[in-house]
Amino acid sequence: MNGKVVDSEGNPLPGVTVTVQGPALQGKMSFVTTQSGLFRFPSLLPGSDYQLTFELSGFKTVIRKGLKVSVGKTTTVSIQMEMSALEEEVTVVAESPVVDVKSSKTTVNYSKDFIYNVPMARDLYDVLNSIPGSVSEGVSYRRTSFISGSTVRGNQYAVDGVTINDPVVMYPMTNINIDVYEEVEFGLSGHPASVGIADGGFINIVTKSGGNEFHGGATVEFYNKDMQVSLLSEEDLKAVGLTKPTGWNSWKDFSLYVGGPIIKDRIWFFTNGRFFTWERDFNHVIWDDTIAQGKRVYTLDTAPHKEGNFFGKLTFQLASNLRLMTTYNLTTITEDFYTNRIQNYLDKTATTKWDGETGHTFSAQLNWVINQNFFMDFRLGFIRRWFPIPYSEYAINDAPRNYDRYWGIYRNQSSF
Repeated sequence: MNGKVVDSEGNPLPGVTVTVQGPALQGKMSFVTTQSGLFRFPSLLPGSDYQLTFELSGFKTVIRKGLKVSVGKTTTVSIQMEMSALEEEVTVVAESPVVDVKSSKTTVNYSKDFIYNVPMARDLYDVLNSIPGSVSEGVSYRRTSFISGSTVRGNQYAVDGVTINDPVVMYPMTNINIDVYEEVEFGLSGHPASVGIADGGFINIVTKSGGNEFHGGATVEFYNKDMQVSLLSEEDLKAVGLTKPTGWNSWKDFSLYVGGPIIKDRIWFFTNGRFFTWERDFNHVIWDDTIAQGKRVYTLDTAPHKEGNFFGKLTFQLASNLRLMTTYNLTTITEDFYTNRIQNYLDKTATTKWDGETGHTFSAQLNWVINQNFFMDFRLGFIRRWFPIPYSEYAINDAPRNYDRYWGIYRNQSSF
């Protein structure tokens, strides 16, 4: 956040004490305007309802409320102060500036309220596909998108500024629950040098922090087959050569979060836990000898998916100009049949299983504001992903599960 302070005639006012405070800030921070009347607060955390107080002897004190700071953007404020022989105070409540005059990059920012109120799936992939210039790759298990004409490997993903890309395939290595998003910045073009290599989009997730007041919430979602209906009859679908979508047998999603102070203005905490499971049918061929003659008999089986997320964050205000944030995220996923490998020309025994993926993500960020023109960020990130996809228990036998019609032989290999 920056700006300029002038008197009633438009002349710059040096020596004005400018103080910022807000729900996202532990304590207060103050700087004095320069000879040109300029002030700057670098590295503020994203948040709304920031307040600026302008004080100078011989002038009315001005308080500007309702200011918003967004991730990756600079909020610019211009203030005019009037002379006064008495100690007076003027409070100004106005719309926060929405145009960043300091940046040439093209971005789209989604706040937590926007994400919550717009009918989208509770998943980063669905949120990502809603921004301008984003097109889904269409490969469900990769869950990636083309942004601004780039390849799916050209995007950079970050959580609180720490990169979470897989260094080999460049996909995100972990799943961050949507309930911990404070704001998401989608950089489309003109990325600054700090982003690094990204010929596509830059997706920066800023997570929630605690606060000086305790707060919490929960989200519960449930539906099953009885709560779904096809708008077209079987006859109508058949007439246009379509079949009824498989749909979900069941969907259960429970998420709980809580945050607040451990020591007000000194130590905050925020934590979230989420568990969701779904089941859907998959179509596969029943293996028997008739498949060698090109005859296939299909059946439906249920493929269950279980996923859990845990997120924790601690924010420390070590000094008035020194802040430390640490975060930890845990993801676990299990599927009895690895649905990304299921194909309708294979028997269910010829597949693998998603055998308890575990992802650990840790990050730490130390922010030191030396003065209003200079600050330093020290960031550390660690990600470990264990992704086992062994044969399912159905595959550990000697029965043939594939038939090669070209060579006319049976095989006992699992699809991978």
